[in-house]
Amino acid sequence: MKNNILLFIGALKECLKKESFEKIPVSDIVETAGRSRQTFYRCCENKYDLVNKYLEGIIHDSYRQFDEDFSLHRTLLSKFRIMEPEKDLFSQAFQSHDYESLHRYTHRVIYRLYLNLAAKAGVDTFSEEEKMLLDMHCEESVYATVKWSCGDILCSPEEMAGLLMEAMPEKLKKIYARFL
Repeated sequence: MKNNILLFIGALKECLKKESFEKIPVSDIVETAGRSRQTFYRCCENKYDLVNKYLEGIIHDSYRQFDEDFSLHRTLLSKFRIMEPEKDLFSQAFQSHDYESLHRYTHRVIYRLYLNLAAKAGVDTFSEEEKMLLDMHCEESVYATVKWSCGDILCSPEEMAGLLMEAMPEKLKKIYARFL
């Protein structure tokens, strides 16, 4: 399925050279990819889901890359380096306000990853305040990523990773100290 996601993302990027994200129908993506609609719908529900799964793959690959010597900073840096050449795609997709928007989807993915990291650090339960701080930190991370993708924040992947690390609340830094 990952190969089909990459194939359809490549086709979507080709379509973006002629049309805005919102105006591209699935039929154009399928035709450009040289695959059937059935193949497309086996791997994703629609073009929004296609981009969601693509970014989720980037995020998960960034986190898995450092399994042995994991650090949040290196992971964020890896994510931004991978996303940098894809800024046009993500800029347009992030600006969509579809029900399952890339913004909301990415927030959930990152929140779950942080919960999994906490479990690896031996933290299975969060206080209500810690849950709220984690939710807010994930939201601000996605917000900053959107602004960076859209060109509203002009800095390198290194600077973005550093800024997001600095933005983490102290109470969360205590929970994730092992990964800092």
